Amino acid sequence: MKRIAFTLLISIIVACGRKAPPLSQGFASIQELVQHQLNCIQTNDQKCFDSGLISYQEFKISVYPFLPEAKKTAGGINLEDYWGWTVPDRIKAGKALFARFGGAPLVKFTIGEPKKVINLGAIRLHRDIPLFADFRNPEKKTIHSMITTDFFKAVVEVNGQFKLLNMTYE
Repeated sequence: MKRIAFTLLISIIVACGRKAPPLSQGFASIQELVQHQLNCIQTNDQKCFDSGLISYQEFKISVYPFLPEAKKTAGGINLEDYWGWTVPDRIKAGKALFARFGGAPLVKFTIGEPKKVINLGAIRLHRDIPLFADFRNPEKKTIHSMITTDFFKAVVEVNGQFKLLNMTYE
């Protein structure tokens, strides 16, 4: 009985140490995340779009502790500096995406494989995901294409759920 209890306790400790706290309303796949973000652009809904981005709290609790930059022995980057570097890129990219494609009907899209997947134990970073999307311009009756790896620059996977960490679209 003691041996079973001890084994169970060790299993719980090991399992807890390897999992990051869950994301709030994460997406089940990269495909689902991309579809969500493009639908938000199509409907010109910034609040919807922001729900697909990692929040500061999620970053602080579920992502940052597992990044190599968080380790003080590696020279480290403190939490506030790291977050501060990502926010301007996210704001600028969001504005550019909405200015160019906001409100335009989405015709079709495809995504490619990430250029790099970084396994950091409890989390995974999917870097530079290629996106090919066509939006219809109703005024000019033309198709505007988005071909980029900058929109989904860094997607974070935590416990099988996905959210957008950073984008640099201009």
